[in-house]
Amino acid sequence: MLAGMTHSEYIHWIAIYETEPFPEDRADLRTAEILRMQLIAAGAKQIPTIADLLPDYWGERTERRQSPEQMKANMNLIKPRTKEITIEGGAMVIRALTAAEAFELRGKDLGSVEIFGLMSKSIMEPVLSPEDIGQLPTSFVTALTAEIFTFNGLGSKAVEDAKAELKKTEDSTTNSPAS
Repeated sequence: MLAGMTHSEYIHWIAIYETEPFPEDRADLRTAEILRMQLIAAGAKQIPTIADLLPDYWGERTERRQSPEQMKANMNLIKPRTKEITIEGGAMVIRALTAAEAFELRGKDLGSVEIFGLMSKSIMEPVLSPEDIGQLPTSFVTALTAEIFTFNGLGSKAVEDAKAELKKTEDSTTNSPAS
């Protein structure tokens, strides 16, 4: 190709490459890489290769037909990661936070209202509102907080900070004149 190209043509193509180093005909590759990362972050059980996520422009792959059962199984791969926990004899199912939910927490000092909201989002079964969680015994809420924060990889410091915040909330309600 270079042998049939003039010097000015070559300089022209270098200039084009410098302004757009990743040609748009490879946007499919970048999209496949992003999609694969999202599947990994979502905790998908089976992660396809990047090649599997790229269009088959040349028809080199064998055609794959999926049965309705296979389609349903593939859709189940994208469900959030869950865990069944037992606290004080009660069983619950919690889910992992989405990337957006976890990102919202970065660098925030969470008060009891935010902690109860986070817990409400995380509990799948039984469904509980933040108000319902606020009515639970403190020992239960503390254990539940530790389970949810640990499951979501928020770190031991976040768990301890949340427990301390809940302790302050408990102290202020038990020492208030209304009690």
